[in-house]
Amino acid sequence: MSLITIQIVCTNDTHSQFEPFEKKLGLSINQTTSNLGGVARRKTIFKQLTQDVPGTLILDVGDHFTGSDFFTFFQGELEMKILKQLNYHASALGNHDFDGVLGESKGLHRFLHTSSTHCPKTQMLCSNILDGTTFQPILKPYIILEPVLNVRVGVTAVMGEHAWKVSLSLSLVR
Repeated sequence: MSLITIQIVCTNDTHSQFEPFEKKLGLSINQTTSNLGGVARRKTIFKQLTQDVPGTLILDVGDHFTGSDFFTFFQGELEMKILKQLNYHASALGNHDFDGVLGESKGLHRFLHTSSTHCPKTQMLCSNILDGTTFQPILKPYIILEPVLNVRVGVTAVMGEHAWKVSLSLSLVR
């Protein structure tokens, strides 16, 4: 039997931060400043990782929206286009992904429209947000990916209780 290698790369809470930023690291007596993040850096890293391990899955755990002027201006479209360009396989839904508003389209409906329009191949997952009438999941509850021939990986997502309560209190789910 030969060794099979898969790799799971996961990002989270990008909050519309597309440009690199400076961050102080370390203890106050021995701090250094590092340049972190940015979409270009993420694309370069993903490209290298997938070249090194062809069986790489690229996932995100949500909270794509809110946090910069990019979101304020584009209302989530740019975030979804980046998921497409960086070849994300799947993403969970985070509570800030309800923040988009454009005309009458807001909250979850805005997210569903934006993601299906701008990154239709990236599977949006959440197994515990249910339709109030049918009690069926609104998003796919899980997917099965095959990063390497004959190797299947199940991916699922849930919205945490605190995030769910915040979203409900702001009437973003309805």
